[in-house]
Amino acid sequence: MNESNAIYNYFLNRIQTIELTKKGTVVASNNLFFKINKGQAVNEIHPFFEIVNDIIASDNEEIVFDTIQLDFSDQVIISDIVIYTGNKKVNPVILIYDNTKSYDIVQETTQQKNEVFIADFFKTQKLLKSQEEKELKNEFLAGITDSLKTPISSISGLLELFEKSNLNFDQKGLLKVIRTSMSHLNRLTNDVLDLTKSEMGNLNIELSSFDFDDLIEDIEKLFSNKFLLKGIAFKVIKSDRIPRFLIGDRARVLQIMEYLLENAYKYTNEGEVIFEVKIDNSGNPKKIGLLFVVSDTGVGFDDTIKEQLFKGFKRINEQDKDRIGMGLAVVGNLIQLLNGSVKVESKPNIGSTFSVFMQFNIDLNLDTKATTSNLPFKKREIRKKLSILLVDDNEINQLVLMKLLINHQGFFIDIATNAEQAMNMVLKDSYNLVFVDLNLSANNGFKTIELIRANEEPKIKKLPIVAFTSYEGEMEVKKCKLLKVNEYMVKPYTNQELFEVIYSVLDIK
Repeated sequence: MNESNAIYNYFLNRIQTIELTKKGTVVASNNLFFKINKGQAVNEIHPFFEIVNDIIASDNEEIVFDTIQLDFSDQVIISDIVIYTGNKKVNPVILIYDNTKSYDIVQETTQQKNEVFIADFFKTQKLLKSQEEKELKNEFLAGITDSLKTPISSISGLLELFEKSNLNFDQKGLLKVIRTSMSHLNRLTNDVLDLTKSEMGNLNIELSSFDFDDLIEDIEKLFSNKFLLKGIAFKVIKSDRIPRFLIGDRARVLQIMEYLLENAYKYTNEGEVIFEVKIDNSGNPKKIGLLFVVSDTGVGFDDTIKEQLFKGFKRINEQDKDRIGMGLAVVGNLIQLLNGSVKVESKPNIGSTFSVFMQFNIDLNLDTKATTSNLPFKKREIRKKLSILLVDDNEINQLVLMKLLINHQGFFIDIATNAEQAMNMVLKDSYNLVFVDLNLSANNGFKTIELIRANEEPKIKKLPIVAFTSYEGEMEVKKCKLLKVNEYMVKPYTNQELFEVIYSVLDIK
């Protein structure tokens, strides 16, 4: 017993213990080496203890620091310090061992080691915090754009309905202004969504065979009239040596070219814009390399701006705040995703040239190509009325879809606002097709699909389902495939796209 007391007293006279709250406030201290008041913040005691709150918040159970020099007004202590982070039942504790005599010789080297550790710790914590903030920002922006997609889709649908009604000249002009504004809003929403997807690693590419000649024609049609109305000459030059059918992501290539040409349109007030595509086989010899060049005689910019061009949410200065948007940041991310490269040349008041290099596989199976891709949309007659169930709790979405189907003719439509109601209606009545909005409250969208697919009645289990969503997330796509959803439509979609899906799913010839 005497020996135990002796050991206890030995350590008691050499260790200062400091008990803390989870927030780093002193609960108790034996004040062996220096005095600390109850309720005092631990980071105010000594500069070393500024790290304590971060350690308490970390996942470490304990951290040991060797050879820490603590300078106080009346003494200098060279000590070993152990910080226990505690748990739900036990408060954090700091143990300070006085080893001044033992460490006089090696103090300097070990002190440097600890300073490096502390610096690295702070750096790691800063990086983690930065990553967390970035993820939160991306989740927030994805949520905002997701919420915007639904009203954009509804308004676009209503605009298409209005365009088919009897409008006078002034009304048609106003409708055109509204459609232009909606198109701009949709582009901004997609910009934000693509940026957040890219930073979150969710921006995907889809490789498939496509008609390259058709792509260039689409680009020319999109911009010819715009440049003509602005008084800018627009030239499209394509090498005849480029094969017609290539394998790549047509939608992403079109998106990149749209951004670059829109940029040229915005900042060119006189002169011309040239869009040229030529072969550049400087890359992989097994693929065809194409160089897409967009040159303009616009306002141009200097080298300081060039460095910021492909960075999202950047402003060069207040005068240039409208000149650099999210579009070019999206372009940079997409080009990188497609394993391409981009070069920029520009001079103020002379113009700019953007050169994008991308590689494609050549599709040699030309005889398998569909020849109907360029045919105009043709409304098909529905001889026998079809019953459709729409599962959506948004009244505007309900109104738009009902109007579209009624105007088309040939459809009966019922509406359910949640999974339970939808399932009761499916069990009671016979439907040819079910539309499900995945953005239903409380995840009822997927629940609706799961209930239908889990039903033992073959006719119900195999009901054709078309899912609507405002956010094309990777997990959503996988889940839809797993649940055997027939089609997956991303808002906003056009009326033509909607009916083409209906024709395809229901095999309407």
